[in-house]
Amino acid sequence: MKFEPVPLSEAKGKILGHNIAGSNGQRLLRKGKPLTDEDLEKLRRLGRGSVYVAQIEPEDVDENKAARRIAEAIRGPGLHITGVTSGRTNLLADTMGILRIDVERLAQINEGNGITLATLMTHSPTQPRQIVATVKIIPYAVPESTVSLVEAISNGNGPIVRVDALPSRAVGMILSGSNSIHDKLVSDFSPLRNRIENLGSSVTRTDFVALDDESDEAALASMLSVSGFADVVARVQLYGGNRSVFHAVKMSDAEREKQKRREYLDRHLGHRIGVRAA
Repeated sequence: MKFEPVPLSEAKGKILGHNIAGSNGQRLLRKGKPLTDEDLEKLRRLGRGSVYVAQIEPEDVDENKAARRIAEAIRGPGLHITGVTSGRTNLLADTMGILRIDVERLAQINEGNGITLATLMTHSPTQPRQIVATVKIIPYAVPESTVSLVEAISNGNGPIVRVDALPSRAVGMILSGSNSIHDKLVSDFSPLRNRIENLGSSVTRTDFVALDDESDEAALASMLSVSGFADVVARVQLYGGNRSVFHAVKMSDAEREKQKRREYLDRHLGHRIGVRAA
């Protein structure tokens, strides 16, 4: 693509290289538009004999077509492309999910002259119709070789930009503590229920287990073992390291480990053998 001044007699159909103001100081013609006979007449009335234009050469791809091709090349599952205007298009999330970016190949694309690909940070949460990436072609056109190189980079190992949808889960909450704070616990955990539901899952049950003595610890351990929550409880250290919860988690872990050993022996020895938990 070339930028140069040309006589008005040769300017029809060429791309205006810069904004032009009228006699009142307001913009008369916007840069980037192909010049028409009407545009050229306006310029003559201003006393202009020539105009600065961009000339697209045969091997060039105009900005809108280039932006569309690049957006299609980088787009993975969970995304759709908006309309293209002024060499810009956006990629929007289809659903609630997590944005995944191939950062290394993104950097390779941005090394190309005249192309900018901007995205949110990888692993960012997304909402439906949220803009997660923008493709912008800086000049009015780029060489075909530049667009083809981006397409080749994008044909590598998986899509460069994708959104992994969050699966809907059925969630159970187990609240534990003294019976005296039962109502407060239920109230305090209402925001957690809202957060779960805002992520597309649902709280299907809420259980309360008192932790006033060892039998309560055993009841909590049994519930954790069945529900599969023991690892989660251990990681987040609920209730600031409450000793009863800690004991219940340990009891649940022991029971689940014993069950794993039984299953292992069943698979490899072909019959059930009783195994004592360590």
